Amino acid sequence: MTADNMDYVDVSSDHGSHPLGRRLTVAACVLCVVILVFALGGCWDARDIDHIGFIMGMGVDESDDGKIVVWVQMALPSSGPEGAANTPAWLGSAAGNTMMDAMSALRMKSAKTLFRGHVKVLVIGEKIARKGLTPILDYLARDSQFRYNSWVLVTSDPVGKIFEVEADQENMASSYINLMMRHATLSSVAPQSRFRDLLSTAAEPGDQPVLARVSLVKSEPEEEEGEQDEAQQGVWGQRTGNEGGKGKKGDVETKSDIEISGSAALHGDLVVGWLDPVQTAMVLMARNRLKEYSFLHMVPGTEGDTVGVKVLHSRATIELPPRHKMTRTGLRGAEVRIRVTGCAYIEEVMSEEQFVSIEADRNLSRGVSDQIEAEMESLIEIAQNRLGTDIFGIGEAVRRRISSDAWEEEIAPIWRDIFKEIKIIPEVSLKVERQGTTMTSPRPQA
Repeated sequence: MTADNMDYVDVSSDHGSHPLGRRLTVAACVLCVVILVFALGGCWDARDIDHIGFIMGMGVDESDDGKIVVWVQMALPSSGPEGAANTPAWLGSAAGNTMMDAMSALRMKSAKTLFRGHVKVLVIGEKIARKGLTPILDYLARDSQFRYNSWVLVTSDPVGKIFEVEADQENMASSYINLMMRHATLSSVAPQSRFRDLLSTAAEPGDQPVLARVSLVKSEPEEEEGEQDEAQQGVWGQRTGNEGGKGKKGDVETKSDIEISGSAALHGDLVVGWLDPVQTAMVLMARNRLKEYSFLHMVPGTEGDTVGVKVLHSRATIELPPRHKMTRTGLRGAEVRIRVTGCAYIEEVMSEEQFVSIEADRNLSRGVSDQIEAEMESLIEIAQNRLGTDIFGIGEAVRRRISSDAWEEEIAPIWRDIFKEIKIIPEVSLKVERQGTTMTSPRPQA
């Protein structure tokens, strides 16, 4: 055999370079991929919906012995016919030394897998809120399932009783609170407090948040059918059932309902006090977060005459001292003005005066503005002297005007003390428009 023949035999023996060999290699690879697809295909962690508990509401508070207590209100989906299940929701609770301990204990009590991706409301008790929200925020912020869009509310009532309320319009208290929050924030009786907003502002000394307040209130008493004893009508007795459900004395049955009104003021992660609905609206107006605000204005010089007014459009600006005076010493005792402008509309007139003349219109606008200004002055006094927290966001306005180093090193550490000493002056100028239909003939001018 010649050398040429030897070279030919050696080259042809390399099957990997032969067309047939390459086709066999590709086919083998495809076969392996197909086998892997069939072997590993599908959702490996999929669970039957009947085995999942969708948490709609969560509550957190501190027990008398200092432990963290967690409540969850869980929807119970069923593959059976609609309405077959007698219990549409399950309310469970557990205690632990930390949030993680409490949630671990809660999982041991549930036959279903707890899923937190549908939480609509988070209700926090006053006791733990006054000691600090950091343990709650830290745990939930690290939870990949928890919704940052969830409402956050604070209550001075027992958290468990809030979730036990049986609402006529919703089968779960958490869904009821979710719907009520939408209306409460539109009317500005409560702030739009969501979890993501709390995370972003709780650590800023010059931008302190306010959280919506939820409370238990007594609804109208209900008499048992067939009982009309006048001596027992209208009697409110001590509650014998659970406070969140129904109680009864004699033949009169009472029922608790949920009210969302007012807010809790924070300093850092601590709740430092409560604000009523009017004070809450003033905060929202000063922060340019007011949706609408309706109130009664007393007509001067009359005996109880009122005008129903609604503020729909308002704009607030914070006027600070010159930049060179915004130092830790220059800000102490400095004047800061909160200027509010906007429009108000008449909704109702309970007065002989129909406000059709230019002078009456001007007087009404001035009176409405003075009333708002007085409410703001009262709130400023409360914020500076009783709460000691910058709920107006004045510190945030200062932070935007000076360098980050000056704010972080000089102003931020002592901003709470500076805030108490600055002179905050509200100036409100609202114009009343859309006077509406005149119900009586204009009175002749004297």
